[in-house]
Amino acid sequence: MAHQHSKKDLENRLAHARPLWGKFRCGRVFVTGATGFFAIWLLQSLAFADNSLDSGSKLAGLLCNSNSFCANVPHITQECSIALNHGDVLDFDFLLASLTHTFLTGTFS
Repeated sequence: MAHQHSKKDLENRLAHARPLWGKFRCGRVFVTGATGFFAIWLLQSLAFADNSLDSGSKLAGLLCNSNSFCANVPHITQECSIALNHGDVLDFDFLLASLTHTFLTGTFS
């Protein structure tokens, strides 16, 4: 099971990167490779910052194996501010124009 970061750890990230969080205000953030270590860390950080600062961001993660993801990181799947999408970055139909930020953390399988 993936590590769920403590509230203290998330608060520390928020405090140290406070000037950066404003760039995500009302943003549409898309993270590929959502099952990976960095993507999980990123989604947790973004969701915590969004909830703490009430920034109105929309977060979405792209994952290729939703079953293992739900089993390994239930704390992410229960986060209401994150929309999880099953698919592959090569064939996933989404509009890049509607996104304000994209993090390509996935790899090709």
